[in-house]
Amino acid sequence: MLVKKKLKLKNKNFKDFFIGQSIKMPIKITDMDMKNFAKLSGDYSRIHVDDNFAIKNKFKKRIVYGGLIAAKLSKLLGMYIPGDLGLSINWSIDFHNPLFIDQRASFEAKIKNISTSTQSLIIEFKLLCNNKLIAKGKTASIVLSY
Repeated sequence: MLVKKKLKLKNKNFKDFFIGQSIKMPIKITDMDMKNFAKLSGDYSRIHVDDNFAIKNKFKKRIVYGGLIAAKLSKLLGMYIPGDLGLSINWSIDFHNPLFIDQRASFEAKIKNISTSTQSLIIEFKLLCNNKLIAKGKTASIVLSY
């Protein structure tokens, strides 16, 4: 994991966060991840489970579920920034390009705003694969007290 600033994963205090604080987190979604997500979610949409269907519709192969990308974003927020004291209150995600199975991608997230009155953070993120924008958005999290 590449971390621009060393982040403590536990017992982080709200006062330790600062605007511009950032992190990069690599991800890779495997075929097994896709099968497990389909079983868990009940979503067997052809674009996610059928290579021939994906190819027929101008994609090189099946597309990773947006929900799996969101699950990886949950890991970034829940374990790194703001970490295990964070409580997400809002997410906004825009998908720009497909991510395919076994592609290596990387989330880049940065704190854009801090509210001391609500002890909350606004975090903007993007997901890149080979410098191509896959998704971007922002989240809001409250930092709980330990």
